[in-house]
Amino acid sequence: MGVLLCVLVFCLGVLSMGLQLLASRVLAPFFGNSIFVWASLITTFLAAFSTGSFVGAAASSRWVGTQSKFMIGITAVGSGWLLLNAVGSYAICDWFDLAIDNLPAKLITVCLLLYFIPVATLSALTPICVGSYDRTWQSAGRSAGILNGISTLGNIVGVLVTALLLIPTFGIRYLLHCWWISSVLIQFLLWFVLYSPCSRER
Repeated sequence: MGVLLCVLVFCLGVLSMGLQLLASRVLAPFFGNSIFVWASLITTFLAAFSTGSFVGAAASSRWVGTQSKFMIGITAVGSGWLLLNAVGSYAICDWFDLAIDNLPAKLITVCLLLYFIPVATLSALTPICVGSYDRTWQSAGRSAGILNGISTLGNIVGVLVTALLLIPTFGIRYLLHCWWISSVLIQFLLWFVLYSPCSRER
């Protein structure tokens, strides 16, 4: 279980930070690529990381059955929101660009609307994985250090692969669909590893 769990946490890290680069390309035709765009994106993603960590920490202290239901719920919400991004992000950006005159206001509004929830749901999974790993290995510091380190490596790979390979090779709309499909698959596998009857007895 340990190796597969680490691989899936790594993939979550790839999804999270890769999405930030995709988001910058979605916003660029409407709002440009200025410091305001990146400030809005970074603020939104950091707020989502923080919120997701708190929510995941609260969920990780619950009974395993409650965690399983929670994970199914956030997978549905987060992946559904990514699907909304794939089919409607350009229309949403266009509407807000025309409806609001103040650039910082419309930027932060669009970023929060499109990206806060999916990133927060992905971030909520790491504390749950840490809790599961800790139950197996009985070492909270080791569990948190290993999985957070692996997630951060996934962040790095996600940024580099998305920027240098995926965006130059594929269209943004195609990649947005790949993101929500990948989110569903990765989170389903993670649920299976953590909570299926075939997983290790807790």
